[in-house]
Amino acid sequence: MLETLAETGLSRLDYRLQSHHVHASALTMALHRYGDNGQVLRITGPSIGNFANPTIACLSALQVTTSAFVINASPEYPDPMDIVSLITLRELTNSAINAFTQRQQELDQRQD
Repeated sequence: MLETLAETGLSRLDYRLQSHHVHASALTMALHRYGDNGQVLRITGPSIGNFANPTIACLSALQVTTSAFVINASPEYPDPMDIVSLITLRELTNSAINAFTQRQQELDQRQD
């Protein structure tokens, strides 16, 4: 219903490819292979591995989309305060990305 209201062309394949880490399927089994001491392991349940990657992608997409909307919303040049807001948004996004990356590295080290 939300896709219809937003008039997006999001296909079920796009959704399934992006959410395979959360919703178990054959794709999950195929993609979640990790090597450990010469053995290939398949992750079949919830894992803390690579949780930061989808979050970083989402934050980046949100920043780009918001920036494009703000810049293109006005028929004239953007208001100077809009530019200041976009710079602030970029800094907040970078700070969040750094925090998620650091936490993922800490979790990865703890698993080793």
